Amino acid sequence: MTEQKRILESAKKAVEARLKNVSATEEVYSREQKAAKSISPEAVARLVGIYENMPPREAASVFDVMETHILVAMAGAMNTRKLSAIMAHMSPDRVNIVSQYMIGVRSFNSHKSDPVLSTSMDQRSNPSHQMVRYSSSPSAEGEMSSPASPLLPSRQ
Repeated sequence: MTEQKRILESAKKAVEARLKNVSATEEVYSREQKAAKSISPEAVARLVGIYENMPPREAASVFDVMETHILVAMAGAMNTRKLSAIMAHMSPDRVNIVSQYMIGVRSFNSHKSDPVLSTSMDQRSNPSHQMVRYSSSPSAEGEMSSPASPLLPSRQ
């Protein structure tokens, strides 16, 4: 009987910890949804026009250092031919990361645990575009995988 009580208490503590994690996730999701709506579509369209008219090599050098949430918002609104010409000149790791965001494999909740993104996003929580999908079970702030396994850029 005491063994069963101990097991039950242990399970109860695990459930409480999981509930705290879910509450924190919901809070982050709520904050980021509000922030996502704060990026003006007009500003994105204006930037898209600027970068589409730049030579692809120059635009790529800017895109390589641009904050990911802004880049993904712009990439989603760009002409695919112009975007592909720019991405051809970007670093492969950066293209891989942006591609993952654009197809929804990764969301803006994951940057705190992702060493590649933590440097490019200054450890700020600032999502971008409605195209980005948010996961209900984010990994250290979400992606579509389990909380313990962030996606890392492939080295293919």
